[in-house]
Amino acid sequence: MSKPLGIMLSLLAAVRRPAEGGAPLALPSPGGAGPLVWLHAQDARAFRVLAGLAWRLDEQRRTPLRLLLTHPRDIVPGPGALPPEVAVWPALPDDPVQLREVLAQMQPAALVLGGGGLPPVLINEADTAGVPVVLVNAGASQLDGLRLMPWMGLQRTLLRVVRHALLRDEAALRAFRRAGARPVTLEVTGPLAEGCRVLHCNPAEREVLVRQLGVRPVWLAVGVPQAEEVAILRAHRAAQRIAHRLLLILVPVDPARGPALTVAAREAGLRAARRGADEEPADEDQVYIADTEGELGLWYRLAPLCYVGGTLGLTSNAGAAQAVAGRDPCEAAALGSAVLHGPATGAHALAFGRLGRAGGARRVSGPDALAEAVTELLAPDRAAQLASAAWEVVTTGTEATDRAAEVIFELIDSSGGET
Repeated sequence: MSKPLGIMLSLLAAVRRPAEGGAPLALPSPGGAGPLVWLHAQDARAFRVLAGLAWRLDEQRRTPLRLLLTHPRDIVPGPGALPPEVAVWPALPDDPVQLREVLAQMQPAALVLGGGGLPPVLINEADTAGVPVVLVNAGASQLDGLRLMPWMGLQRTLLRVVRHALLRDEAALRAFRRAGARPVTLEVTGPLAEGCRVLHCNPAEREVLVRQLGVRPVWLAVGVPQAEEVAILRAHRAAQRIAHRLLLILVPVDPARGPALTVAAREAGLRAARRGADEEPADEDQVYIADTEGELGLWYRLAPLCYVGGTLGLTSNAGAAQAVAGRDPCEAAALGSAVLHGPATGAHALAFGRLGRAGGARRVSGPDALAEAVTELLAPDRAAQLASAAWEVVTTGTEATDRAAEVIFELIDSSGGET
């Protein structure tokens, strides 16, 4: 069957473009067993949406499942951005020959597109390979790039390939209907949650620490790089002038920094206990160094106020720039902690922006302003107001994300779970 002119021209243009980044077949294959779901993000927002969906699929894993997420080359996923077993690839070249080879090798059970337009070559090759295509978080603007030269049939052809489209709103529904999508494939779910997951913790450990801390005010600095350590300790020292019993829980980027941080705290005039040494925070301790791994869910639950490390934009003693915003602020927001951050938001700029616009995060200009903000937000009503707004942001869209996961599992079930 001949293809519409729009598809033919897209394929021809892709073949003539030089491939970027080399052959994708050298990249690692997703591990594990079960059908493969290929999640494809074309921009930063789509990446956050699909990261959230990946966590939901991983949590609901009612059948063995493998996940592959491809993303723009300018995105560098931070620590904990995705479940550990998800294979992450930079964007593949828009080359029909290479995409054909990848599809033949991976044999995905579904291709899930998270927004940012409809890639004609990828959709066409998936359709040719018999891979069902699903759109999630789709808005009317997703069709913008396909509205030129409607006589080529490109827009209608691509939409007819789509097995299921989960739409953001009624405006998207009208736009997709006008563009020629099959009505039976369209469903308005609202926007999906963007990259939000709830970190777990040991309930028994939490109860022990809650009893030990009692009514002491607590704030958390998470993902702190070495360049910020002294600044955070000084900010804590300044905040203690107002709240004398204030405790700082400090989570360094590198747990091996624990012993050095104990020394730095002592030099700053602060008494510290260290988790990595099996020490518990005593009443006289002013800093608790959480130099262990896998316990972030515990610290977020204990602290009503959290500073996201790496955002002050400080440099090391050698003058080398430090990594910025290693942790996703939604981790703290999802567990009821108000968010503080500096100006260097890095890869999580979208998330910080969403929280800030909703009144769920406070931006500070530097270490001195951080101390002032901590002092101000120690008032329970102020921190609670910020935390409530942040929680509202990160929980919006969870039902839509659940529905997207359900659609994917339904596709896998209907195919018999074949790889």
